[in-house]
Amino acid sequence: MSNEKNNLILKYGLIIVMLCFIISTVYYMQFSLDEFVFLKHYYERDIHDGSYMNIHFIKNTADNRKIIEIKFPEMPNEFASVFLNDFSNGFNNGYYRTEEFAHYMYNELVIEFRYNDINYSEEGNEESNEESIILNKAVIVLNNGDEQEVDIGKIVLHKNMNYYDFLETSSSSSSNDFTSTSVMTPIKDVVIDSIESNLDGEANGFMELTLNGVKIEDINFPLKLNSDDSLVFNNTFLYNTKDTRKYNVYDIQKRILVTDSEGNKGYETIHNLDYYPIEIFLSEKGIGDFLKYRGVK
Repeated sequence: MSNEKNNLILKYGLIIVMLCFIISTVYYMQFSLDEFVFLKHYYERDIHDGSYMNIHFIKNTADNRKIIEIKFPEMPNEFASVFLNDFSNGFNNGYYRTEEFAHYMYNELVIEFRYNDINYSEEGNEESNEESIILNKAVIVLNNGDEQEVDIGKIVLHKNMNYYDFLETSSSSSSNDFTSTSVMTPIKDVVIDSIESNLDGEANGFMELTLNGVKIEDINFPLKLNSDDSLVFNNTFLYNTKDTRKYNVYDIQKRILVTDSEGNKGYETIHNLDYYPIEIFLSEKGIGDFLKYRGVK
């Protein structure tokens, strides 16, 4: 009788252990990510030798794999090389910024562009041709040898750009609520032909830029300016909980295309038009909602 009781206890004990194992496995699989999940990046940048750029992604907290290289297959070798910036990434376990939770980690990694032209100098080269490329894909190399191809969004890079001093920026500021203000004045009488970005289509309806209180899209160009005019640009990102673009990262560069009275053409840029979803990723629920939207959970 005693043996039968012991066998029964052992039997039910094994069943309980198996059930616990199955439940634990199912629970783990519920949160497990097979690959790193990268945010969509919508950047437009003028780069030079040593320019930085931040890349945002999500991974499992228990995943100890590290990114050791990021490659952009659409970038010609002569345009630039890409390296991880060891100094910027040396503060949070190999990342520039980390938000760690029970199951997921939100990470920010800094990459650096370096020119391959040994004749390049910081003073620039008047004979250098302006170059622009668009990057949509990235290849992530991990320290265990794995490689992962990702849709990085749309990154527009400009190199060897020649600017003209048609407008002078007297002040520029931005806030952590992703609003920004820039104040410019013409140094002489000019005409603004347009104000545009290569990312206007991606940001349409998500950001609002005004000039002296008027939306850019409501301005009839060309716009004549006198040297005593003042240009006040205000920008805000229109956060909407139902707009899935809230999960993207934006760093937009608006170009002001200008012509002076002698017919010389050039452009100035409006900076600080950036947004990243840090508030969303300050909680594991926010990360979970993002992963559900991306269809990986």
